[in-house]
Amino acid sequence: MQRSVGLIIALGLLTGVVLAQVQPSAVVGDIVTGGSPAAGTLVTRIADRFRAEGYQGNLLVDSVGTTTGFAQFCSGQQDIVNADRLVTEQEQSACTATGRTATAFRIASDAMVVAVSPQNTFVNSLSTAELVQLFSTALNWSDVRPEWPAAPIQRYTPSSGTEDFNYLVDALYGGNSQPFATAIGTKANSDYTLALTNIQNDPNAVGFFPAGFAAQNSTALRVIPINGVAPDASNISLGTYPLIRPIYLYSDLTLMAQQPQVGSFIRYALDISGEILVNAGLFPASPTDLAQAKQLAAQGSIQTTVPAATSPTSAAPAEPLSAVYCASTSDNLTLNGQAVPSAGGCTCVRVYGPHQLTSQPDLYTGFDVNQIQTLSQSTTQCLGGVTTYDWTPVSGFANPVLTPNINNLPSPTPVPDATSPAQATLNQTLTNLRADLDQLAFAVSSTRPDGWSGSSDLTNANLPLLIRLDLEYLASAAIGDQRPVGWFGSVPSTPDALVRDIRHDLELLADAYIGQNNRPENWIGDNNPLVRCDRPTQTLISLLQRGGVFTLTTAGTDPQFCLLAMLEATTFSERTLLSNPVDQPIFSSAVRASSLGANTIDTDFAVAFLDRSAVLSVGLMPKETPITPVARSTAEFSRMTLIQGDGFLAFVDYRDTTLTEEEFQTLPNADEYPTEPFCSADWCGK
Repeated sequence: MQRSVGLIIALGLLTGVVLAQVQPSAVVGDIVTGGSPAAGTLVTRIADRFRAEGYQGNLLVDSVGTTTGFAQFCSGQQDIVNADRLVTEQEQSACTATGRTATAFRIASDAMVVAVSPQNTFVNSLSTAELVQLFSTALNWSDVRPEWPAAPIQRYTPSSGTEDFNYLVDALYGGNSQPFATAIGTKANSDYTLALTNIQNDPNAVGFFPAGFAAQNSTALRVIPINGVAPDASNISLGTYPLIRPIYLYSDLTLMAQQPQVGSFIRYALDISGEILVNAGLFPASPTDLAQAKQLAAQGSIQTTVPAATSPTSAAPAEPLSAVYCASTSDNLTLNGQAVPSAGGCTCVRVYGPHQLTSQPDLYTGFDVNQIQTLSQSTTQCLGGVTTYDWTPVSGFANPVLTPNINNLPSPTPVPDATSPAQATLNQTLTNLRADLDQLAFAVSSTRPDGWSGSSDLTNANLPLLIRLDLEYLASAAIGDQRPVGWFGSVPSTPDALVRDIRHDLELLADAYIGQNNRPENWIGDNNPLVRCDRPTQTLISLLQRGGVFTLTTAGTDPQFCLLAMLEATTFSERTLLSNPVDQPIFSSAVRASSLGANTIDTDFAVAFLDRSAVLSVGLMPKETPITPVARSTAEFSRMTLIQGDGFLAFVDYRDTTLTEEEFQTLPNADEYPTEPFCSADWCGK
């Protein structure tokens, strides 16, 4: 796909800066970005366009939160930070200590808006002081303004600990979260679509939403000006609206010169961001900010003076190679008292000249340097690839210099394989759901309800939520505000459970609209009769079947299948599992070890990952978080354990939990676990 040169020139004239057009097909080298989910949405779309126009390298966009993004950038794990705030002094100091300077490139604007139901006819504006009161001490609307109704305020806010929540706490409450988080009548939601559903028909409800989300749902929400300033595109871009969040790309100018693919991607992103901002739910940066960003990017692209020690073409150190040491990501590798930074997987160091190993690595010491390349391909030996460093002592053991060897940096670990059996099954289920939902929509009307996304993009992690939202829109169009008896609605859970719940509710809606025994001609449906049953019945039977102790005999065609299946499963549990004396365990020690609450996070530094290679981090888990160990990596030397809990299924090092090594060894192979890792808990992205 070729972009219009005329459009690029026009955008350049608006900003005062025209950059040389980047040809993605000519860009060579891998790129790793990570940070804010809000900024990541835009960067993901830019990355998709970059690939579509010919880029052949590996481009990883990781949603880890801005704070983690800066930490990984400063330690050399990332090339670009996708940030929704400025770098702090402490973060910049951490970067300086590793030889990097975090340089900001303003690429877009985001904002949080206050919205009410279209049925709310009394709120037309708010001052900042009224907004602070509205979401903290006020109980009734009349507490904010006497002429407003004496009705309780129903508040909807982002979940505590999310980036949106933290932003509002800083912007409105000076960093003190207590009045915001503990206000009476507040309902915290990590799913804005659920808040939308609750607010749109309640005249006494009010909530915070990302501006882009509210704009896409303008028929269901009415946004309120703050201090007389409406949150439109112009006011957000120019910064006159009070609750804006600038979106930045951060990198290092020297890094952009050393690795031209990084500079090329940033210049490309600044060039085309205006074309795709709306679809990412964001708004343009001001012309001045965008012009400054392009000028900085141009500096990075033409900078050619780089330190000889880090130049990709620099010669090997003069001292002879004396050893190579490797350690896994969970072990510290220290030479002459200096810690070697880890980028996940294994970290290997070529050591030139005299040295002292002051920690004991657990992998592959003393082998030849050429073996690093072989080792990087061996997932059974070194998960996640190898990050290599050159170590050159200066004046004996004093003042060693640790230099990344850029020629041998590994390719980033890809997102978990979308073609795995579990993911393939989930994808097929989503495809079938979308097809049946579209068929029912045609039966209801020749047009689609307002807000309908129609998305069938299997690469979008939010696809189950988009289908759920379309189902709710269709239900409102077909049968009004009421829902059929037994309707599940949106219940936060695993992707598999989400699609199961959607199928259940879709069948209920079809029953209500066209009849229980009627379906469109090409209806796919689901051949598992359990999807028609309530959630407790489905969960109990699935648990018993997965444990290998129960086989359901009730015929799926029986008109009373759900009732009979529930009675069969509960009777089996009572007679077989609960009939033992109370002082005797129901399950084996291994099963008890993996029961929710039997284990917890046991340290203050347990990092969760979406992959067993410990590369795709999703946040720092709070100590004492209840967990259920469900599987483990069986690769040699790996300690990664797949755990699940409230809002997550992720990998951690079992040593950061209360799980013993014996219990860890009894867990099944994670490769055979049917559900892909995910993270939607409050601590995710922090």
